This record gives sequence, structure tokens and C-alpha cells, in this order.
Amino acid sequence: MQPAGCDSELAQWFTDHGFMVVFALRRGFGGSTGPIVESSGNCSLPRYYRSGLDGARDIEAILTYALSRPDAVPTGAVVVGQSTGGWAGMAYNSVRNPKAVAFINMAGGRGGWGLGRPETNCRPDLLVEAVRRFGESSARPELWIYAANDTFFPPLLVRQMHQAYTRSGGKAQLVQPNSFGADGHGLFYAPGGSAVWGPLVERYLHERGVMPQ
Repeated sequence: MQPAGCDSELAQWFTDHGFMVVFALRRGFGGSTGPIVESSGNCSLPRYYRSGLDGARDIEAILTYALSRPDAVPTGAVVVGQSTGGWAGMAYNSVRNPKAVAFINMAGGRGGWGLGRPETNCRPDLLVEAVRRFGESSARPELWIYAANDTFFPPLLVRQMHQAYTRSGGKAQLVQPNSFGADGHGLFYAPGGSAVWGPLVERYLHERGVMPQ
């Protein structure tokens, strides 16, 4: 893995809307040394909840750096994560005093393709339970975007996750756009994807009061 470029479609969308963009890879991803710290472990008994909190620690470090920059606005930080990044962002929203005020979950989760084929998960019951626990202590309303043809997290599982999250006290707006490309799991980074997620994100950020003027 490597960070997206500043000339990428998603970076341009956010900079065109007045945001400073920071791309960061968490420990174990890309060229960083050592193991993936937030690995969920064995497929038969995955540690979904703990892996999310491990990722949340990296997001805290990323925000500490980003918000210390002289060219950064110290308020109004937005965490956007896709797949495991979305999962880590959800976990970060559940910790005490997160530094961000808005959280965008793009197809977030763990354990997708768990049985080696599309639309399977190592332990969907444990995934839903971990989401429930995140919802219990969530700090800010979130936006969740999962395309209808996401092969990692299919629509029914996503609705179960959302129901568990909101019933435990979490606030999240779930949007499930129509099928996108061969696998909607890659909507966020795909060419033309911002035409789908851009209006949803813009509306959410206006609602959170963090869209630059």
C-alpha cells in the first residue's frame, strides 16, 4: 500500500472544498516496518474490537501531528477512512475526547472475504458485537457509505452493523448507494467515485458545521 497522491480525485475533492488533506498509513501498512499492529488475528476467533482500538491509537498520533502544523486549523478535523481505515475511525470516535469533530466511514469493517470468497466474513456475529461496543461510547455523529455491491461487507451485514451501532447509542447516517463498478468496496478511491460520495459527504460536513466557507 501507499498513500494516494495530492493530485488524486479524492484529494482534489477535499482541497477544492477548502480542506487541508493529510494522507497517512498506519503501523504495518505500506513501507513502515514491523507487523500490522491492528491485525484481527485468527479467523475463527478474530479480535475485531481490539484491532479497531489499535488503529485508533495511530489516528490519534496522526491528528496530533496534523493539528500541530502551523498551516492547520486546530478545530474542525475530519477523519475519513476506507475499509480497515473506516473501522479504525469508528473505533477512534469511541475513545475519550477524540480530536476530530466529523467521521466518514467508507466501507469500514474487518474480516471481509473471510472464507476466501465474496460476501463472507470470518465472524459476522463478532463484527456486529464490536460495532455495538463502539456505539456505546461514540462521541460524534458519523456518515457511513457502503455501495450495494460491496463484496467485503454486503448490504444485509451492513444494516445489522448499523442497527447494533445506533441501538447502543451511536449516531450514524447510513447511505447505501447503487452498485459501483465491479466491486463497490473500492468506491472511495475509484475514478468517478466522488460523483457518488461527494454530495453525501458535502451535506454531512455542512450538517456538522465544518465545511469551510
